[in-house]
Amino acid sequence: MSIHGFFKPADDAFPSSKRPKPLNDSSSESSSESDVDISAVDLVEAMSSDEGDVELLSTAGKSSSSKKSRKSSSSTSSKQSGGFRSEWRVGRMEWLRYDSQSKGMLCVLCQKHDKTADRAPWTSIPCTRLRLESVKRHEKSAIHRQCVKMENESQRSNVTAMVNPQIASSGIEDAFACLYFLRKRKIAHTTNFEPLMNFAEYLGVKIKEKIGTARNALYTSEQSIHEMMVVLAEVIENDILSKVRKSKFYSIMLDETTDCTVTEQLSVHARFIDEEGKLCSSFLKIIDLLQPEIESLDSAEEDTRISAGAETVTKRVLDFLDVHSLDGSKIVGIGTDGASVMIGCRNGVVKRMQNVCKAAVGIHCAAHRLNLASTQAANSVPYVKKFNSVLRQLFDYYDNSAVRSAGLEAIRKLLQEKGKLVAPSQTRWLSVEKCASQIKSAFTSLAVSLQREGIERSDAKALGLNALITDIRFVKTLLLMCDALPIVSHLSKCFQSSSVDFSMIQPMISSSLEAITELKLQDGRNMQELLDFLLRVEGAGIDIKHAANFTDAQFKEQIKMPFLTNLIDNINRRFAESNILAAFSIFNASLLPYTQRPSPNEEERRLSMQYGNNNVSVLAEQFLPSGAIEGVDECLQEWFTLKAYMRKNWVSSDSSMSQKEVIEKLCKDFTLIQIFPNLSQLARICRTLPIHTADVERSFSQLKLVKTRIRNRLKEDTLDALLRIAVEGPDVDQYPFHSAVLLWAKKKKRRIFRDR
Repeated sequence: MSIHGFFKPADDAFPSSKRPKPLNDSSSESSSESDVDISAVDLVEAMSSDEGDVELLSTAGKSSSSKKSRKSSSSTSSKQSGGFRSEWRVGRMEWLRYDSQSKGMLCVLCQKHDKTADRAPWTSIPCTRLRLESVKRHEKSAIHRQCVKMENESQRSNVTAMVNPQIASSGIEDAFACLYFLRKRKIAHTTNFEPLMNFAEYLGVKIKEKIGTARNALYTSEQSIHEMMVVLAEVIENDILSKVRKSKFYSIMLDETTDCTVTEQLSVHARFIDEEGKLCSSFLKIIDLLQPEIESLDSAEEDTRISAGAETVTKRVLDFLDVHSLDGSKIVGIGTDGASVMIGCRNGVVKRMQNVCKAAVGIHCAAHRLNLASTQAANSVPYVKKFNSVLRQLFDYYDNSAVRSAGLEAIRKLLQEKGKLVAPSQTRWLSVEKCASQIKSAFTSLAVSLQREGIERSDAKALGLNALITDIRFVKTLLLMCDALPIVSHLSKCFQSSSVDFSMIQPMISSSLEAITELKLQDGRNMQELLDFLLRVEGAGIDIKHAANFTDAQFKEQIKMPFLTNLIDNINRRFAESNILAAFSIFNASLLPYTQRPSPNEEERRLSMQYGNNNVSVLAEQFLPSGAIEGVDECLQEWFTLKAYMRKNWVSSDSSMSQKEVIEKLCKDFTLIQIFPNLSQLARICRTLPIHTADVERSFSQLKLVKTRIRNRLKEDTLDALLRIAVEGPDVDQYPFHSAVLLWAKKKKRRIFRDR
């Protein structure tokens, strides 16, 4: 098959003053007249290119032709006599035709594609000026070149239809599944996507064969992979945003962190109840706080200071809500970590957000509050503060030396002890609980190792640490922490559960405080085993130093009682809820007054009638702007009826329904929802309010796995997509790949779907 190209217009096609400028700058006559032979394979490869402006018919002169053709074309450039010559058709067989009847030349391509004029030279009127210059001028005319381009597109479509078979939809879905598999397991997708498909082909699943429509349309380039990955994340995002929009109200959780490139990142989560009544906590967005500030800086400005302050954080969050059409008035709670930039009473993020989100309540994370209470209680007792420092020194001593760690491990195996040193976190004081329990389990091995390191290697630091841990004060404090900290640690883990709500806070705190108070009255299990512990340690040759002036009574007076008392006081102070949050206690059936007396007097009846009215009014007024509540009067009327219903059905002489049970009844019982619509909404709001930001902290853990020092150049949109897949993405067998393919196909025209 021969493909031929560039031509000049005839003299009579356009006047010299209005002749269009040629699209090709080639001035070589020999190159425009040379013959080109293109095989069918070359044609398929050329026409499968996505570059829409490639002109296949203009490739004449770019491949070698026969010497005979070049000689004949060069001979025609000399002086010519009149009449049409057959050698003019060399390189122009596709379009140049001589009409013997009219004795003129016609252009087949212009006749086929030029519909702009009924009577024009070379189309309906033959060119009778039989000169080679006339052929070349028409060849370079704008009209002819446009017709050549149209012919190229027509042939490309024909070839595509020939070489692009009907692709099964499962082919591209399998490709999406491979990419999702890599990202869900945090494997570098750009470099491993094609090798994974090659491995699938080795196993007999020919994915590349199904999706590869042409050499340059294999969908394995970095750009194609990025587009597919973004679509995978967008399907997850659309599903979450749709649920949030449909919910009558929702809460958001905010927290900041810095990634491995010291970039300030803000993570936004939502907490809501879906249409099925299920409590959901979902990742919404990871936001680069300072990059927009950097891009908006003007070089002419003198003040180039940027800050991740409350104003910047608020602006980013409100911009996100606006872009994704999330109604800010439906926000009922804003959970934060308690940093001053978040909860500042004048210009904090919560205060600024409340100007837009009228019904929103600012909530300090319960897990953070508990950690602060524990840290402050420890720092208030000098020796407990020193104890925490010793734990850190022990870990660092062995963590900084492989030889020391190997020696400790060998001694631990000889003595058959199970404990292993764990790092006490500087920001999570509750991690001391695990560290202390591990040191208790491997105490003998640790003391022997430090003693040998000090004597055999003359290590003064080892001798100093050995003296510290073999002090009776350290041993008793260690056992005290092993008794007290598990109580607080268990409470913290309960607070971090995704399903916990405000109705569970006070019962859990009360039970924990009772357990800590019990330790003040009598020793815990570990302290009761003090003598057995000392006998086991001293039996291994370790001398525990008993100071003559430090008795059991002094330990109790100087360390034990101050620490436990301060711990209780700090927890009570940190968890003194605001009036709004405390008002949800109306749903606790056990707090209803005079439920056990069959015949209360008039005063008792009056107090019973007034019980909870103020709390209901506070809740109704607070959440009325969210649109979930009809009005204060409606809530009070329902509350009057609900009190009677609770006394009759949920209170007995043996037991009463807890606050959590009452709230679940009002949220899930269809009959109660119909009878008490406003109070049911208040119960749902109570479940929606975020008592912690642990879900945001978990997204930070995923962030460290996604953006590493090896992959430290991820842009914001890429990082957001990868993090969304890691945090919210379902398992591979549950992902809706068909929806992803449909969304991907709508983004732009895809060659794989062109002929379907």
